[in-house]
Amino acid sequence: MKIKTFLIVFFAVSLVFISLLSSLVSGQTGPVQEAQVWRCLTSTHENAYDYTAYAEGTGFPTDRDVYLVTCVGEGNSGGYECTTGNAQYDQLLKLAGDADAIIADPPGKTRTADGKVSLYVEDISYLHTGTLTFFGVTLGVPSQEQGTGGIEGEEKSQQLGTVIIPTPTPVEDIEKCTVIGWDPFGRVFDAKSLEPLPNINITLLDSNKNKYNQPQTANPLTTVKDGAFNFLVTEGSYYLSPSVPINYTFTANPILNPNYQSAYFNIYKPNEKIDELINTREEISRKKPDPEHRDIPLDPGSNQVYESCPSMISYG
Repeated sequence: MKIKTFLIVFFAVSLVFISLLSSLVSGQTGPVQEAQVWRCLTSTHENAYDYTAYAEGTGFPTDRDVYLVTCVGEGNSGGYECTTGNAQYDQLLKLAGDADAIIADPPGKTRTADGKVSLYVEDISYLHTGTLTFFGVTLGVPSQEQGTGGIEGEEKSQQLGTVIIPTPTPVEDIEKCTVIGWDPFGRVFDAKSLEPLPNINITLLDSNKNKYNQPQTANPLTTVKDGAFNFLVTEGSYYLSPSVPINYTFTANPILNPNYQSAYFNIYKPNEKIDELINTREEISRKKPDPEHRDIPLDPGSNQVYESCPSMISYG
């Protein structure tokens, strides 16, 4: 009788633990990154002697924040580094540049009453090792903008406008200067304990399995306590490549905790192609592809599983 009672209590405690773990993991998932629209600015002055630059643009929405971004890059071969000159704004936009590398006026953000913005940048000596580009970035995609189909608050798909150009294009030609893109997103977790895994580098690869390099996308991304990753990309096909700690494996057939579906779904396998394409009737009607969510399990095998203490994570 004692054994039976013990088993019943053990089973009940196990169910409570699994329920709490599921709630904790689900609660740790960060908010979907807000849509971004990137519009290029025209550079009207670049002086390598005194390390200054001036750029301007028109066609921006009025009475909304416009983040002013300076990027340096060598196209697909060398990648990009972008910054507003303000670390807080860089974090909001998920930029990978050094905020202390420039002095910007306005300092990272402005508002416009007539749709025009301008940017003056000082102390950019390090930027002259590559091609300079300048952008105005707004958050949220207004429904009247071509190709967006609007934004629904409940949607899980991320959207943003991207500009894939090595040199500035006149912002007056706004349709050529603004392209809408989407996301693969998800979490990395321990296949046995179901704990999210921090400090995992996730590299996004293009259709040729080369590293994806665009101004708006930090790549690779390093996970934190929630194990989450979010990439912002244009329409196309992609792959995910996680760094694998020495005591883990990343395989097509991991041994998963039987309760993994309470917290994770759309399990990603090595070399699985992710198609961010508008190729169904529903997607064509919405003018955007379906959300592409992937969770990545790393299997500890017979090694010690990862366990962490519950903690609060702030997304802001």
